[in-house]
Amino acid sequence: MCKNGCVGLGRCAGWLPDLHQQFAHIGRVLGHLGFQLEGGEIVVAQKPRAFFAQSQCFGGNRPVVGFAGICAAGHVGLIGALALLKRQTKARIKQLEAQIAAVNAAIADLLQSTPETARAAEIICSIPGLSKISAAALLIEMPELGTLNKKQAASIAGLAPMTRQSGQWRGKSFIQGGRKHLRDTLYMPALVASRYNPDLKAKYSALIAEGKPAKVALVALMRKLIILVNTLIREDRKWEKKRA
Repeated sequence: MCKNGCVGLGRCAGWLPDLHQQFAHIGRVLGHLGFQLEGGEIVVAQKPRAFFAQSQCFGGNRPVVGFAGICAAGHVGLIGALALLKRQTKARIKQLEAQIAAVNAAIADLLQSTPETARAAEIICSIPGLSKISAAALLIEMPELGTLNKKQAASIAGLAPMTRQSGQWRGKSFIQGGRKHLRDTLYMPALVASRYNPDLKAKYSALIAEGKPAKVALVALMRKLIILVNTLIREDRKWEKKRA
C-alpha cells in the first residue's frame, strides 16, 4: 500500500491475473488524482494534482491516453469510470455466486445418487469437522470406505506411519505414498476437528503436550479421521462422543 492508500486497488487485482497490470496502473492514477481507500471505499482525499506530467505511471513519457486521459480530465470522468468498474465487479460476483450454487447443487445430487451413498454421506457428516463437501470428496477419492480394516484405510491414504530402522538404530517415523488428493481432503477437516471435535481435540492436545510438532499432531488426526470414517460406514452407525 502506498502512502496515499490507493495502489491497494491495483494489488487487489492479483486475484485476476489478466487484469493485474491494468488495475495496478488505475490504482496509481487514483493516488495521483487525490483519492484513497477508506473502509473499503474510494474517497476523495485531496484536490486533484496535475497528472499529465506523471505519465511515467503508464510505462514511459508518452502522453496519457485511454483510461488515463479520462481520469486526468477530472473527477467527473473518474467517478464515471469507477461506477463502470463497480457495476462490472458486482456482475462478476453474481456470476461467481451462481456458479458456486451450481457446484453445491451438483455435490448434493452426487451425495443422494444412491441410498448407499446417501447413508455414507450422512454418517460422515455426523462427525464434527466434516461437511457435505468433505463427504463428497472422501467418497470420490476413496470409494473403498467401509470395506477396509484400519491399516488398509491408513495405508491407502498414505497416512500409515513408517519407521526408519537398521539394526539397533531407529529413526523417526514418517508417511509416504498413498493418495495425495485424499490427504489434501483430510487436512482442513483435521484442523477443524482439532478445535471442535471433543475426542480429536483431546488427542491433539495430548500430542502437543508430549512435545509433538503441530504438523505431526495434525497428521495423526488425519489418520484417525479416515480410520473413523471407514469404521463408522462399515458398522453403519453415526458418530457419538466417547463416554468418559
